[in-house]
Amino acid sequence: MISKTSLSVLSSLLIILAIWYKKSNDDMLHERLRTVLDGLLRAERKITTETRPKVGVGFGGCADAFLPAIQAFESLQLAPSNNRTHHHMVTNGSSLEELFNYFLFHGAAAE
Repeated sequence: MISKTSLSVLSSLLIILAIWYKKSNDDMLHERLRTVLDGLLRAERKITTETRPKVGVGFGGCADAFLPAIQAFESLQLAPSNNRTHHHMVTNGSSLEELFNYFLFHGAAAE
């Protein structure tokens, strides 16, 4: 039969061994990472840029037109309806009115 003292000593030794093993693995991982980082830094030093980097900036030239929908529909002589249909292309007044109703119903701007 193993005494409680022997079990305590054995448990303590196993804990110390586990801590030492983890530390050696951490040290090995840190050494590998240091090797990779040093290699990357050496590769970075070999690259030279003779010209300054260029940056492109774009400006949009889009100008939206805002007008009251009721005036637009009255001037196009379109009568309101309850049809809500999504069209991929506006080909006539009816498809414009249905597309407008579709987007307005879903809470989006009728663009």
